[in-house]
Amino acid sequence: KCISPTDAFEEQVLAITRQRAFDVALIPLWDMVNHDNGRINTENTSMYDKDGLRAWASRAIQAGEEIYMSYDKCKDCMDVDDYWGTPEILRDFGFVEPHPHRFVYTDQDIWFEVWESENGGEKEVRWDDYEIDGSDDPNDYNSSPGPPGIDFMRNELKRVNEMPPYEGTCPPNVPSHECAIIVQYKRAVTEALPLAIDSAESWLTDVQEEL
Repeated sequence: KCISPTDAFEEQVLAITRQRAFDVALIPLWDMVNHDNGRINTENTSMYDKDGLRAWASRAIQAGEEIYMSYDKCKDCMDVDDYWGTPEILRDFGFVEPHPHRFVYTDQDIWFEVWESENGGEKEVRWDDYEIDGSDDPNDYNSSPGPPGIDFMRNELKRVNEMPPYEGTCPPNVPSHECAIIVQYKRAVTEALPLAIDSAESWLTDVQEEL
């Protein structure tokens, strides 16, 4: 046993270690850098490099500006960018990431992100077809799922919409802050899936017109 079941301090130490550790190791300062795929301003090497992990600014960082990295582009986490997204960030870290939101449905060969314009208005769906044709071009967003994938997303949207809690309501047995995070996540999903469905249908229409 690594901790005493009655020692609140040891439980807190274990919780912080699991929450903040970089893969399997604690790395001073780097462990405290927050995740934001839309505002990444750092790059880093693998913690298994011969010189250990090194991190540096990927662009000019202003005094007082927060430093960001990406949890789902981790170099030491077994290709998490292939299967990790907004749901996994919530599951493993307990928060709903800001845009871009990523959703990966591996069994259906669906991988897409929802990007928001800098002024917080227009949303854009970006598809990645790494699972479909092996493309590793980060700018290849032209492939989207066919009719089976669209049907899956419609059913998934219906399933999520029918799940409690609902906007403006919270079950009495769920802490208010947890309820707020669940509602925030539902809002992200129910924003993303209609956008993805519309984008996929539009792409199919364009393909059919070209045939």
